[in-house]
Amino acid sequence: MPSADSVADSIVASGVLNSWEAWYTKLFWKSKALSKRSSIPLKFRAISFISLFVSFTSIPLLAQVVLGVSPSIAGYILTPMMLAIVISSTIGGFLLNHFSFKSIAIFSMSGMSLGLLLMSRIGVHASSLEIAAYMIILGLSLGPLMPLLTLA
Repeated sequence: MPSADSVADSIVASGVLNSWEAWYTKLFWKSKALSKRSSIPLKFRAISFISLFVSFTSIPLLAQVVLGVSPSIAGYILTPMMLAIVISSTIGGFLLNHFSFKSIAIFSMSGMSLGLLLMSRIGVHASSLEIAAYMIILGLSLGPLMPLLTLA
């Protein structure tokens, strides 16, 4: 069981990360609001941007505090999601030539919603295989959004 100091440190670290994300999100909103032409609405871009950074910061924190793994192992836990993002962003770039922006966006956002829903159901007794499967689902749906949001 983690000590009270480690739990307090985790709460402070989570607060610092959340305040940084809030500041960065405001900066993101202001910069995108000044854009003249955009085929994808700003709210859509912000939702995918926020979910990407929340998943990057919350999964290692969950692994350290709840599952009790070391910090280096908590960083390695992101590997399945990162590999899924790299592979699916490459495939998503090719799919942009054959399908419309909106169809890829709807498919990716629905998969991202499913992945985040599954990630929210992780409990104390979750196996590493279960967490990896949920992260792969999230990564496969976040990947096609990368080239889509860059080009649109």
